[in-house]
This record gives sequence, C-alpha cells and structure tokens, in this order.
Amino acid sequence: MSKPKVLVCLLTGIERQNWINPDLALLLFNMGRDSRFDVVVAAIKDATPHEVARNRTIQRDHNFDWLVSFDNDNYMPAGTPLDVIASAGDQQSVIGLTYGVKARESEYFLFPPPRMRRKN
Repeated sequence: MSKPKVLVCLLTGIERQNWINPDLALLLFNMGRDSRFDVVVAAIKDATPHEVARNRTIQRDHNFDWLVSFDNDNYMPAGTPLDVIASAGDQQSVIGLTYGVKARESEYFLFPPPRMRRKN
C-alpha cells in the first residue's frame, strides 16, 4: 500500500518580513522525514493579497491526498500536522487547527476561540 501524499505549502516571500520562522523551518524538516507520508514542500512566494496566496495553494496541479498550508510565521508547539492527519477519519476532508492571532499591541488570542470549538 502506498503512503498518503501530502503537499505542504508555505506562504512566504523574499524579503525579511516574510522569512520563515525558525521553529517552522525545523517543523518542515521533520515533516519531510516522517516515514508515514510522502511529503512535498512548496513555497508560495510574494503572492498578495493573502487570499490569492491561499488560493494558489489549493489550485496547485498535483495528485495529493492532503494539503497543509502554513504562513511563514506559524509553527506548532508540539507534534506536526501529519500527526493530526494520521488520526483523521475517512469522513474528515478538511481539518482546521487553532492558532494565535494578534489582538492588540503585544497581545494575542486563539482563533477560533475556545467557546466555538466543537466537542466530538
């Protein structure tokens, strides 16, 4: 049986403000070495506005089972998205994870907020 194919798209750019978070770089390296999956990483550089960049990740002409999309400043404090995919059921075609977004100067909150998360 073949391994599930995962396309990992990184939304980034060539200027310093778009450089890749070092923790994310390590995460991408570890994802590429995961023996459970066939992982390909692609950079989506300087695509603006943000919705254009995200649409480019979806429109890539590849035969992949899963798409993972990261902004250049994202990271996961533990594990990888591949751990989430490995535990997904047959009916789960889209998975969204919680992440931090800026609320005010030097303050962040989680999106989606904990009260909106489904309990399954």
